This record gives sequence, structure tokens and C-alpha cells, in this order.
Amino acid sequence: MGARLIQVGHVGRPHGFRGEFMLSNSWGEPLPEDLAFVYVGREEEDAVEHPIERLTEMPRGLRIKLASFESDKTVKEHQGCLVFVPQEALPPLESNQYYVGELVGSEVREVDTETLVGNLGGIEEVGKGCADRWWVNGADHTQYIFPATAEVIFRVDAARRIIWVRNAELYRQIQ
Repeated sequence: MGARLIQVGHVGRPHGFRGEFMLSNSWGEPLPEDLAFVYVGREEEDAVEHPIERLTEMPRGLRIKLASFESDKTVKEHQGCLVFVPQEALPPLESNQYYVGELVGSEVREVDTETLVGNLGGIEEVGKGCADRWWVNGADHTQYIFPATAEVIFRVDAARRIIWVRNAELYRQIQ
């Protein structure tokens, strides 16, 4: 697979019983209409290519049918798996722009102290009018959930894969 993969969501709930499912879109952009395949796996390293039969915009997201997903049972076996798209299949970006999905795995640091908070583990799209949630696996084995707002996400350096945040301790989840 040599191409850089961008996480665009994960396999959501089945839609019917013929292998269609709702793609939870974690990157906030529509997928290209001419997209021929996606990769599905628990992590980028184990993602497998799956040809797309159909993409349908629905009021609450994107319904997708993969050729290799034959039933709702197949969907349930893959539910929660990550869905990736090769970066070259996505529209090109202007300088200083990035796809949010390409940030997964980036270091997250406290802006004032440069202290390592952890690594971005995933992004959750909350809904129209609400800030997405950025899930960070903490260096101290805890989890942080940051709202993706300018007040919290201070700066993103996509090229260096570093995200600077403010007041990380406020978003630490008690376990």
C-alpha cells in the first residue's frame, strides 16, 4: 500500500441487511463522488482495500456499500473499524491547510510549557453548529477530550505533526 492514508471516519451502524452502513464522518469534508475504494482496518497498518459499490448522502451522514460487505453481519464484524482514503484521492489543499484526519497520531503539547500531553487518537464529529471532539491518548495513560475550538487548539503544524493546546488539564478525563 505505499500511499499515505487519511482517516475519514469509521464503520458505523448497519443500514439494512445487505451490507450497507453509515460512515461516521470524522473529518468534516464530503468524500469525492468518483472515489472507487476505501481502506478499512483497526489501524492504518492493517487496513485492507475495499471497492465501493455505492455512496449515498443521507440527512444524517453518508451511507456506503462496499463490494466485500455482503450482509449486516459483515458490517457488525467491522463496526468501529477505521475507514481511510488515499491522500491522492482527495482534493488538493492550499498551503497552510490540512485534512483533520491526517492529524491522527500527531503529538499534542501544552502551548505554555511544551509538555507532551499525548497523541491524537481520533476525531469525533459532533454535529452541525457544535465543535468536533479531538480524543487524545495521554502520555500519562489517561485520556483527554478537547473541543476543536480556537480557544483550546492553539496551533496545528500538520507538516511536523504537532498540535499545541491550551489548558490541557481541564480536558483530562477521570478514569
